[in-house]
Amino acid sequence: AEVERARAQGKIAILLAVEGGHMIDSSLEVLRQFYRLGARYMGLTHSGNTPWAGAAEYLDGPKGLTGFGKSVVREMNLIGMMVDVSHVSDKTFWDVLAVSSAPVFASHSSARALSRIGRNMTDEMIAALEATGDFRVLRKVAPRHVITPSDGVPVKRALFVDVETTGLDPQNDQIIEFAAVPFEY
Repeated sequence: AEVERARAQGKIAILLAVEGGHMIDSSLEVLRQFYRLGARYMGLTHSGNTPWAGAAEYLDGPKGLTGFGKSVVREMNLIGMMVDVSHVSDKTFWDVLAVSSAPVFASHSSARALSRIGRNMTDEMIAALEATGDFRVLRKVAPRHVITPSDGVPVKRALFVDVETTGLDPQNDQIIEFAAVPFEY
């Protein structure tokens, strides 16, 4: 609602975020306090696991969401804080989609099809993420692969891009990272 209000007034909205669920110290009250202080989304993990959510490329913690991790997602839904799935493990990603009653997004994830590291999302994950709400999912693309969709909104996107047919060479092209953004931007 705050973003829509700013947009209606011709203003640009900037959202405060919590980068990594470790910042709440496994406390729903701390999560609520961050929201009261203005944070509007939180990444569940960052550079490592939390006690309640598995991060990509870290094998020493939970594989997905624990019971408390599911409570965190439900609480975020309840208070209106967006769930950011950037950096989460594959299992955590799918757990979040199964638990969340609100759309989730990836603020700064990339595509595994273009850069095969565990922090990036598979095409299946991107499709599932886009299906959770009114989001346009954007990936890492090279600057010369900018597409303006038929709706006229100039975005740099390559959703479900076939690397071979585009000629994109992730080893040699300059890669830029993009995230999921609201569809009507």
